[in-house]
Formats: sequence, structure tokens, C-alpha cells
Amino acid sequence: MQYGLKGFVLSAALTSWVGVFGISDADAIQYQRVPLDPPAVFISARGPIIQGDFDRLVNFVEAMPQADRVVGFVVDSQGGNVFEAERLAGLIRRMDTSIFVGAGGQCSSACFLLFAAGSHLFVRPDALIGVHSVSENGEETRDTMTLTTAMARDLADLGVPDAIIGKLVRTPPKRATWLTVSDLASMGVTVIDVVGPNASPKYPPPKVSPPPQYSGSPRTFNSPVSKSYQEGLADRRVWEEWFEGLMGAYKEGAEFWASQRSLQRPSSCYGAGGQSLGDWTAGCTAAQRALGYPDIRRKSEPDYREGWNSY
Repeated sequence: MQYGLKGFVLSAALTSWVGVFGISDADAIQYQRVPLDPPAVFISARGPIIQGDFDRLVNFVEAMPQADRVVGFVVDSQGGNVFEAERLAGLIRRMDTSIFVGAGGQCSSACFLLFAAGSHLFVRPDALIGVHSVSENGEETRDTMTLTTAMARDLADLGVPDAIIGKLVRTPPKRATWLTVSDLASMGVTVIDVVGPNASPKYPPPKVSPPPQYSGSPRTFNSPVSKSYQEGLADRRVWEEWFEGLMGAYKEGAEFWASQRSLQRPSSCYGAGGQSLGDWTAGCTAAQRALGYPDIRRKSEPDYREGWNSY
């Protein structure tokens, strides 16, 4: 890892994504030892990343029993100080350990540096991995744009695909781009589904619970339905509720992608030369993420497709 970020000296107020998610400096990552089969252990790291978390992790590891062999980190963080995150990522890289994001957890913003530094990457189907560009107090400046470029170089050194780095660079600080199933696959991420082959990832906002039975055509009231059918109907409901809450150009962009996604050669969410069209592009790419996984299942699972179309 090249530590490109260290070449930039910004003010102490520059704590990257902390302000975007309302994280206070009173918070910090909480480390916990998670024993597995002796001598293997995981380290749980949960919470926002703030200055001093690297030193705290070093002290935590040194205080662990000498027989312990750290095989991975379980992370759950909305990000924080990008400089501290890079130091943590460097340590994870040197330890040659795995990264795991558990059920309902997330690793977004500066935490993505930690995720990318893992030797092997594992997530549960409903985990969220998110990226966006760097900010200073929630705003982009000339310095933060330079810092975003430096971070992109570090991620490239960690083997992150160009397409994902591009999403990070293009996504404004006050929004997050959640990586799709195909994005994760391009990073070699293993999705661990202990529930069953039909479990699907959850996109913000959280899914509503699907009804145990479906009432309406073409199925009769209280007739048994498959799990795949229920998930198709539930995912369609989530999409419709999310779409109805959109406004203006953002909604128009989302509607555009919904009309393009089934075409053999759908049009781009960007203008000429890959130029962002502001809220329209943001809405279009958000719809790409939200519909990506349902579209895969809709095209490959008849019951899921029937549930989706029954809304």
C-alpha cells in the first residue's frame, strides 16, 4: 500500500465522512475478541472511525493472549476519519487477515479502505458495502478532491477494480453508492448465505415483511406461495415505496433506468463523454443499484418474476 494520503496535510477539521453520517468525536470503534476454534480468533470492530483508533487496535492486539492467531476482522462501520482508516487498512494488510461484514452490518465510506485491505472478503447477503468521495464538513473542496484522488490510488494498489473506484469518485459526499452483487463479485467477495439460496440483499430503506399469503390474481386467496414468490412481491413493494418518495430530476433519472433496464442495450445514466447530469444521473444510478439484484432473479426465477409482477 502506497499511503498516498499521507502526502496531503489538511486541517484537523478534515475528518472525511464523519459529518455526513452525524458521527461525533465522542464515538470510536469498539474492539472485541471473538474466539473461534483455538487458537483462531476474530476481532470485532464496530463503530465510527476516529483519530486514535489505530493505536487502540495495536494496544488491543498486544494485550490478547499470546496463543491467539487473528484470522480476521468482523467490521460494522459507517466510516469516519480517512487518515485513521488508511492506517488501520495498512495494519490489516500486514496482518494478512480476512474481513467479514455480518448480517445487517455495513462497511461504508472510510471503512471501505479496511474492507479492501482484507486478504479474503466475506459478506452476508443483507450486508451493505458503500463508497463515495471525500468531504470536509460535508462539502467538497479542492483539497478533498485531491484527497479523493489519492484514496483512489490507494484502493487501486489494494486491487479494487476501476469500476468501483469510479463509483467512489463520482458519488458526491452526501450520498452513498452501495455496491451491487456484480461489484462484490469483481472484488472476489464471497457472499455467505446460511439461510438458503433465495436470500436476497436488502437495499435502503429496509424491506417490509412480506405477507405469509398473497391475495389477488392470478393466485387465489390463502393459496400457498413459494418463498421466491413472496420475495419477488416484497422486493417490488420496496421498489415502489422508494420510487414514490422521490422528487424532481432524481425521480426522472430513476424512472428512466426502470424503462431501460430490460433492453438489450440500455442507454447510459451519464451524458456525453461520461459527464454526470447531476440529480438525474444520481437517480438513474440509484435505480441501477436497487433493481440490479431483483432483475437477476426476475429473469432467472419464474416464481420470483410472478411475485414481482403481481404487485
